[in-house]
Order: sequence, then C-alpha cells, then structure tokens
Amino acid sequence: MNKLLIIFFSLLFSQKNQAQTFEILFNDKDFQKTTSVVEIKNGFVIAILEGALTNNTYNYKIQKISLKGEKLDFYLIKKNLDNTWPVNLTKISDSVINVSLCYTTNDSVKFNSLNLDKDLKPIAHTELNLDKKLTFPYAFTLNSRLLTTGEIFSSIGLFSFENPDESGFYLVKFGPTLENIQFIFYPRNAQGYSLIETILPFQESDTILIFAKRVFLTNTTLNITDSLPDNFYRFPHNAGEAAVFKPFKAHWFKNKLVIGGGRTYDIYRYNNLSQDTFKIFTNDALQLTSHYSPSSFFGDYIYLAGTNRFNLGNIYIDSYESYLRIFKVDSALNLRWQRDYNRYDGFYYFPLYTLATSDGGCLIAATRNNYNTMGEKADLYLLKVDSLGNYTPMVGLENPTTTTQTLVYPNPGKTTLTIETTEGTTGKKFRMYNSTGTLMFQQRLQTETETIDVSSLPAGIYIYETQNHNGMVERGKWVKMD
Repeated sequence: MNKLLIIFFSLLFSQKNQAQTFEILFNDKDFQKTTSVVEIKNGFVIAILEGALTNNTYNYKIQKISLKGEKLDFYLIKKNLDNTWPVNLTKISDSVINVSLCYTTNDSVKFNSLNLDKDLKPIAHTELNLDKKLTFPYAFTLNSRLLTTGEIFSSIGLFSFENPDESGFYLVKFGPTLENIQFIFYPRNAQGYSLIETILPFQESDTILIFAKRVFLTNTTLNITDSLPDNFYRFPHNAGEAAVFKPFKAHWFKNKLVIGGGRTYDIYRYNNLSQDTFKIFTNDALQLTSHYSPSSFFGDYIYLAGTNRFNLGNIYIDSYESYLRIFKVDSALNLRWQRDYNRYDGFYYFPLYTLATSDGGCLIAATRNNYNTMGEKADLYLLKVDSLGNYTPMVGLENPTTTTQTLVYPNPGKTTLTIETTEGTTGKKFRMYNSTGTLMFQQRLQTETETIDVSSLPAGIYIYETQNHNGMVERGKWVKMD
C-alpha cells in the first residue's frame, strides 16, 4: 500500500512539474509579428504588431498565452499606425506588465507607456511628446530594462538616412507607476550617439551600459559619465565592426558580462569588462539570430536561437525555405545541444524573439511565409520546447482549415499506412513525429496516393504533418498498434 502511494505521488509530482511545450500560429491577419515576450505566472505575454505590409497600417495588440499555448485575454493598444516601431514589455511584478512604444504623428516622435494588470486591464498610462522631427526614411530602436530601484529605464535610438544630423538617442526613466518621468536627448556626433542595440543595468550600482556604436556608461540621472574603449566587444583587426554582429543582447550571467547573438551564433564573455572567452557556433554568414532578442538565459543555461538563412532584401518574405534553430549553452560556454525545427516544411521563417523559460526550456517567436503560396502574408509562429529541445507538434490556428487535404489510413495501423492528398499537395514533405516531438521519418509525396512501410516504428501515438495546396501545414494523430 505504501509503495503504491509513493508511486502515485511521484507520478503526480512529475506531471505537475513537467515542462509545457506548444506550437501555435497566428494567421488571421495579413501580417503579424512580435517584438517582445515576457513570462508571467501560468503563461506568457507577447506584443503583437498586426496589419498589412502593402498599405503600412498597423495595430498593436498585447496577447496573453497559457503554458499550453492557449490564446487568452488580449488588449489592443494603438490603431492604424503608419510605422512598425517595436513594442517593449517589462515585467514589473507577477501582476503588472509595463508596455512601452514609440510612434510618429506628422513626423513627430511620441513615447507611450502604460501598465497592464494580470488580466491585461490598463491601470496607468503616460505619453511624452519628444518634440523631435524625423525625415523619412529613418531607423529606430527601443529598449527597456527594470532597475533594482523598481524604476524603468528606456532608450530610444533614432537614425535618419536622409538627414543624419537629426539622429541620436533619448534616455527615459520613470517610476513603476509611471510617475516622475525624465528624459534627455543626445544628438549624434563622432562618438556614435545613434541607434542602440541593447542596454544593461550594471550590477549593484546605478550605472547603465548602453550598447551603440560604442559602449557608453550612464547613471540613473540620465547623464553619460564615460565610455568604454573602442576595441571593447569589437574585432581587434577591424575596430569598426562589433565582435558580435547585430543583433545581440547583453546579460549578467554568473556575475560576468555575456553578449550573445550575431549571424554566426556567437557568445562573448567578459571578466571585469575584459574579454576572457568567446565561442562561435557556426560559420555561415547567411544565418541570423532572433531580430529583437537573440539570446536569453535562465538558471545555469543560455539559449541562442535564430534561423539558418534570411532574405536581406525583405526579411519577412521569401520564396525559399528556411528553418529555426536553437543552441543551448552552459555557464562555461560549452554547447549542450543544438536542434533544428521545421526543416523542409515549405516555409520561410524569420526569427524575432528568444526567451529562456523558468521550466528550463526555451520559446522562440518568428514570422512564417511562403511567397509562392501566400504572397506578402506573414503569420506569427511560436514554438516552446523543453530543456532537451523536445516539443509536441500541435498547432492552434485562429482560422483552421475547414477542408481536410490529407487522409491517413488505416488509423490505428500496424505495418503500413496510406496517404491520400489533393493534387496541389504532391511534391511536398510528409513528416512523422513521435510523442516527444522527435522526427521519425519524412518523405516527399510524388503522387496523390502513396503507401509507406511503418513496421519498424514502435507502438505509440504519432503526429503527422503535410502541407495543403494553400501553403498551410496540416497535422493529425496516427496510432501505431503492436
């Protein structure tokens, strides 16, 4: 009896603490992407930009997602914006999320910040007219960090291609309830006041590191007090290039400064601001880590995530396939594992955000497109894996396909299965995963009806996927019997 109770409570405990994984797709708009993701109690909050690439009108939506990938509450912030400024989410507490964004009206820059409660209801709001004119076209960055004082520190980088003299960056600071807001503008000059890649509060001090063309040090009164040498985080043979090619993100990891990201999945570590270790995990310049947050850590591990290739001309759209990849690195910067996801599924993925999660896993957000079948429509895709990189390939669609394009039988089956598809699906990949998300086999479909030998597969529940004639991935369950 006691032995049975031990087994029961062991199973109950293991299920309660088992990492949740999911795969989810937002496909109800012409274009959707995310610029920020935070983990909260029992789920995630993501900032979604949605609209149409063709007419440059966008809405910002804050969406809550459960640990299982279920879409819960959302809050619509701004409507009909004519630009794609990033939105930053900062977790103030388990019950308060700060949302900061910039937008332009008549070429004037405005800074907007609001706090949402755990149900995504607004509880505080402020807006600043930064009294700054920008000549189009221009580029911009927005970064926010929570200070140990509970205040929020933000940087807004501006660069006008037409009139560089308009360029520079703002530093903004405000209290946790959006009180006592302060800001200052630093114009662009020879020292490199311009776009900012990331910011990082210094450990146990009031200093903040600002990573622009060079690294500046500012204090909580927003005054720049110093800058690091030109060769800091830059190649010795080329002082004009960052050691970690953009994008990158800086962290304090095991009391050392770690910078991770770039095109070749790089990590640089510094001891007392002197470089002591670096690792380059790939050498293909066509690759890229996640655009807004390429690296993230929790506990003893750092995650780097991105894609194997990207389209420099239009980063969200391409007719060629790409896939997502995740690297897990330990505190000594040794690679623990690397996994690739969605290879040969007919889609082009552009990575946006990487988040290490409290259960030891990782979440990656990306856009998904196939120009041949979708044109300029790009969907938002989220993938959450566990600490070993596994996931169950289930998908939640806002507008699921109502007509089944693939028939798999017999189901359950033993030695063979037959796949019937519509004419538009031939030439695409058929893939089979086990219950942990491991790819068991894949095969390109050449005819509308094909039979596959599955006698070597162990008994269990499997997930199959194929692509229909609209370019959407269709998934289903198949059971292998003894």
